[in-house]
Amino acid sequence: MVAGLLALGILYTIYFARGLLLPIILALLFASLLQPLVSMLNRIRIPDAIGAIIVLLVLCSALGLLTYHIAGPASAWFQRRPYLAQQLDYKLRTLKQSLEEAKETTKELEKIAKLEDGDGDAKEPGKVVVEGPTLADELLTRTQSLATMLAITLVLVYFLLSRGRPTLKRLAGEMEEGGVGKMWAKIMVQVQKDVARYLFTVTLINGSLGVATGLAMWLLGMPSPVLWGVVATLLNFVPYLGGAVTIVIIAAVSLLSFDTWQQIVVPPLLFAGFTALEGQFLTPLIVGRRLSLNPIAVIVSLLFWGWVWGIGGMLIAVPILAAIKIVARNIPSMGTVRAVIG
Repeated sequence: MVAGLLALGILYTIYFARGLLLPIILALLFASLLQPLVSMLNRIRIPDAIGAIIVLLVLCSALGLLTYHIAGPASAWFQRRPYLAQQLDYKLRTLKQSLEEAKETTKELEKIAKLEDGDGDAKEPGKVVVEGPTLADELLTRTQSLATMLAITLVLVYFLLSRGRPTLKRLAGEMEEGGVGKMWAKIMVQVQKDVARYLFTVTLINGSLGVATGLAMWLLGMPSPVLWGVVATLLNFVPYLGGAVTIVIIAAVSLLSFDTWQQIVVPPLLFAGFTALEGQFLTPLIVGRRLSLNPIAVIVSLLFWGWVWGIGGMLIAVPILAAIKIVARNIPSMGTVRAVIG
């Protein structure tokens, strides 16, 4: 009973404290990935505080350059949205007409059913329309929240890179009795290595998916194939949801670009095959094998953290699972956890 209440309390805290916990975990994740670069600069007598600034400036510059190259084609598509909307409406007109005919048929059947039941004179209850925030307001709110979280995460990454190593050394020094400090220092180093290995592996998988998508779109005659390859790479860092969004985007572009339904359905179906192969087989097997993780545990972790924290939770699901596995491997009493995860 007490254990169940404790578990519910922890789950409640994790769910409602995501605004505080998510930036901290993301910062720990990126700091683990970037720490080897700071350590490399430290070997050539560059202090950690300056090395952290250099690494973050290079990273932000690279991301800015990538954004700049993507922004051109993406902006061209965005500026054409009124024309694209008209084209979509025109091409979907036949489908809309079929849906309207089906809707009218359904209404006629409902009227017949009401007459047979003697409810033909029944009045429909009044409808209450509740107006919520507009899409623009919702998008602005989410963008502001994302920008705030990224800013907090960036600041935390800097301090973890500049002060994390000496803090860990001092903490280990305070826990030297019985070799506990050495054990936890070893665990932290292994966590950092395995998390960095995971991110590197996932980046390779997503990059390969993007290259395959770009080549396939080029062979099928899709416009801006490089853009869709980059979109597939970036969105695939968000498991499941990113692939679904990419399928919708490719389907819309295919509908605008081709005239026959045979040509229209091939690009989204082909990408759906790519993302299904990657998401259901390659990523669980390759990532799980590199980190000695059970593929079932990987999928369950993605589902759980996605439910708790949404997209951000999916991003950190496997690194959290890897960290738990590494800790369990170094603590003999956690044999059951090792058996389930490993």
